[in-house]
Amino acid sequence: MPCGYGVPIISTIIIMEIIKEALVARKENVWIVDSGCSRHMTGLVKVHFKKTGSKIFYSCGDSVLNISRYARVFKADFDNPVSPVITCLVAKFDKDVMFWHHRLGHVGFDHLTRLSGLDLVRGLPKLMKDLDLVCTPCHHAEMVASSHAHIVSVMTDALGQLLHMDTIGPARVKSVGGKWYVLVIVDDFSRYSWVFFMATKDEAFQHFHDLFLRLDLEFPGSLKRIRSDNGGEFKNASFEQFRNKRGLEHEFSSPRVPQQNGVVERKNRVLVEMARTMLDEYKTPRKFWAEAINTACYISNWVFLRSKLGKTSYELRFGHQPKVSHLRVFGCKCFVLKSGNLDKFEARSTDGLFLGYPAHTRGYRVLILETNKIIETCEVSFDEASPGFTQVKGLDCDETFAPVARIEAIRLLLAFAASKSFKLYQMDVKSAFLNGFIQEEIYVKQPPGFENPDFPNHVFKLSKDLYGLKQAPRAWYDRLKNFLLAKGFTMGKVDKTLFVLKHGDNQLFVQIYVDDIIFGCSTHALVVEFAETMRREFEMSMMVELSYYLGLQIKQTPQGIFVHQTKYTKDLLRRFKMENCKPISTPIGSTAVLDPDEDGETVDQKEYRSMIESLLYLTAYRPDIQFAKVPLFRDNTSAINIAKNTVQHSRTRHIDIRFHFLRDHVEKGDVELQFLDTKLQLADIFTKPLDSNRFAFLRGELGIIHPFGMV
Repeated sequence: MPCGYGVPIISTIIIMEIIKEALVARKENVWIVDSGCSRHMTGLVKVHFKKTGSKIFYSCGDSVLNISRYARVFKADFDNPVSPVITCLVAKFDKDVMFWHHRLGHVGFDHLTRLSGLDLVRGLPKLMKDLDLVCTPCHHAEMVASSHAHIVSVMTDALGQLLHMDTIGPARVKSVGGKWYVLVIVDDFSRYSWVFFMATKDEAFQHFHDLFLRLDLEFPGSLKRIRSDNGGEFKNASFEQFRNKRGLEHEFSSPRVPQQNGVVERKNRVLVEMARTMLDEYKTPRKFWAEAINTACYISNWVFLRSKLGKTSYELRFGHQPKVSHLRVFGCKCFVLKSGNLDKFEARSTDGLFLGYPAHTRGYRVLILETNKIIETCEVSFDEASPGFTQVKGLDCDETFAPVARIEAIRLLLAFAASKSFKLYQMDVKSAFLNGFIQEEIYVKQPPGFENPDFPNHVFKLSKDLYGLKQAPRAWYDRLKNFLLAKGFTMGKVDKTLFVLKHGDNQLFVQIYVDDIIFGCSTHALVVEFAETMRREFEMSMMVELSYYLGLQIKQTPQGIFVHQTKYTKDLLRRFKMENCKPISTPIGSTAVLDPDEDGETVDQKEYRSMIESLLYLTAYRPDIQFAKVPLFRDNTSAINIAKNTVQHSRTRHIDIRFHFLRDHVEKGDVELQFLDTKLQLADIFTKPLDSNRFAFLRGELGIIHPFGMV
């Protein structure tokens, strides 16, 4: 066809199915097509429709083309143009809709045409919606995932035909069994579920394989399909080989479309929400999340309905209704019957914590608080109204140990201060444990009489320690340690309670025993500065000269430091009701005979042990002499020879192997055995009954003086 002005001529225009709403009727029975046609042409023409014929006119009124009609189809005659001027007609894209769509911030096309058609805003021209318009930026920015219609029909007609699988995890807290993940498997027909706990995801196949074997015995040949996501724990060689061997069909959901695996995804959500709720009820530690999920799965199988079938999952699998009278509140306190050979007056039960139901036995899973072990038993009674339980180490608090200064370290510091001729001072931290920051999540009940009226059922979450918490000493030690390190102190490599601050040629020594702090330096100004630093950070007592510390009475003089335990000794006598007893010059008479008294009164073992331990502390301040090689003096030649002899013989067979420990150190050179005359054996003062003269002699050899002989 000929062209005008370099633009191709459209030879034929066919207009089909003219929509009545797009036409405006006139009195002279003329139909004018609104911009639906003319705007897609040059924008300068109009089309008039009449019964006898139709024409296309310029906007100025001149004719362009004649149009003939065939039923509801219209044909423009380009072979016989009415206008003598050669005209080029082209299809024209209406930029107005897209232009205003961009200008108005990519508002929706439906909303844009509605604003235009109803004249709801001024300055907006009449716009027509075009279904073919596509805005690329809108697709980039506003595209969302497709909706997935809920399946209302039952896809299977028997148990075991289709299994849905998915994993949960990793958990943020490792379970008590050392697991991080959960494998969840759901039967499509009954919605009966199984959960398996895994340390790593690659354990998933073995759990599935074991379950398949059990189900194959229960429902022979029923399993036809398995469905999972594209995770590596399912999409691997093990599953593929097993699938090919058993003739199974493995269906995978589309990547990043969990809705296609919706059955097990919804089950995951239900189990996690149930477990989270059960853990929260009694504030059970989160490390028991696996027990909570296992219990949630157990309960869901017994009580949840398969809505389309009107029966529980348990009934659909086993054929009879479940009984729930044995169910108990997760995390409640319980009492477990003790077993074994018990004393007549020993308690018959121990406290426990209910943690669910065993998989293959009839009973309950219970945490024994005394041993921190989980057992399965049916000999248990429950207290489901108990508000909670006390803290148990390893259960709801892990780190409870806090380093404290050893008595040997105190003696060394006293000796060092005496050698350098400087005084030691003492300060106490008031309410020390309230300064510690705890790492665990701990909640406490609102104190009676101080409940929040707006939230009477809420609990408080602790941000700092309280007295009574088992981790309070550790938290306080960490707080004080970090504070001192930040101030430039260095911590001892062996003694973690000794901190040293170097200031030029001077050194400030700080020794910590929980909230008691002793410190000293040859420069008094540095001591005062340290005391002020502590007062600015903590509430402290006044700085005083060290005079009493851990049962030791200390007197600091220019000649040296004197240490004694007079007050501690008197307190012991008062505690054990012996303050009115007659004193003797030796711990035990030289003529005493230690034979069992068959007719005597039975000694209280607890009181006796307490008495012995208290007496042992009386010897704690005795100075020790330490060497690189420790000499041991023995007044028995045979014992020395046995220690030096590396070969066992008939005379040493009766000696337990642990007593050869000394001989090992002789071989290593750590210990040197030397013979000593019996008269000079200082150890006799601790092991033998002595007369007063020999006792006084050995006491003097140990460097200990009589308190009443002190000037």
